[in-house]
Amino acid sequence: MLERRANAQVDELISKLPEELALIVQQYRLLILESNSAVIEDHKWSMPSYELPESGQKMYIQVAKKIREPWVHVWGRFVRV
Repeated sequence: MLERRANAQVDELISKLPEELALIVQQYRLLILESNSAVIEDHKWSMPSYELPESGQKMYIQVAKKIREPWVHVWGRFVRV
């Protein structure tokens, strides 16, 4: 089921990350997709983005280029992971 919901562009983006960072981003990705079957994954602004259509809530995972650590942007706030 998750294979059909996963976005191929997000797969490609994750595959280009350093291995340790890719594992972290992939774990967050799976957590988000498994949390609610209505979550839609997309590739926007060069990062994985997620939306709950019924509420309009959006979030995305951003990897800071200089420090190479993932951050999650949730409803207007950045959370370092």
